[in-house]
Amino acid sequence: MKKGKAGFGPYNKGDYAPDALGDEVVDFLRRHKDERFFLFFSQYYVHYPLHTRCKWLVEKYEKKAAAARLKLNDAQITYAAFVETMDHLLGRVLDALDKYKLSDGTLVVLTSDNGGDPRVAWNGLRGSKWTLYEGGVREPFIVRWPGVTKAGATSDVPVIATDLMPTFCEVAGVKPPAVPLDGISILPLLTGKTGKLDRDTLIWHFPFYHAAFVGTKPCSSIRKGDMKLIHFYEDGRSELYDLASDPMEKNDLSKTQPRLAERLKDELLGALKQQNARFPESRP
Repeated sequence: MKKGKAGFGPYNKGDYAPDALGDEVVDFLRRHKDERFFLFFSQYYVHYPLHTRCKWLVEKYEKKAAAARLKLNDAQITYAAFVETMDHLLGRVLDALDKYKLSDGTLVVLTSDNGGDPRVAWNGLRGSKWTLYEGGVREPFIVRWPGVTKAGATSDVPVIATDLMPTFCEVAGVKPPAVPLDGISILPLLTGKTGKLDRDTLIWHFPFYHAAFVGTKPCSSIRKGDMKLIHFYEDGRSELYDLASDPMEKNDLSKTQPRLAERLKDELLGALKQQNARFPESRP
């Protein structure tokens, strides 16, 4: 992260540095306002490396941290500036949809691919990016669809990123690819036609090491209803949690409910093998 005057630009309070990707998104909406379109806006914010050219944003969050008596480092302050910059850029997109009279006919979905980076972020749950604990896989999922999805409505039904493609296909009235899909359409949830889905199981697979910051080792997990099992390949152990009563995953139930743990492990490994998933291998 750059520090000092050399790293800042001539931006007054309320002014943000130019963003080429944001400009392209707004221009795309202008050019395609009379057509059907799909737009995927994958922002640089809030990713590493961290650096803002807006000195006023850094000063703003330094003051906020001081007022809240939080001892934040430079990276955390800059990360906060990143979050506000991301909000600003998303606001530009929503404003453009309003400007071109596209809001009423456009489904907007805001989500993330993983939890916060443990160097700067914490969302109140165990784990982070690069882990399969809830802090790594439980993400924000926000929808705006005027006239279809009720404003202010909430749902506690678990969904997953692989649900997006079949959902978008159904919304657009096109058939998804004729291949087995990991996700299902959640359109009935978005329209309020149902408060549940015909599915009770989700699976995650991370057969790799990520030694930096969190020391993650190869693992997979399965959530069935409110029960969640994480299986670690190095030593063959599993952890079992009841997310309804223990969302922080503090109480491992694998020893007190061994049959359930074994059943969920078998289902997890069986599903991964059926999908021809890549598994970690021991080296001699």
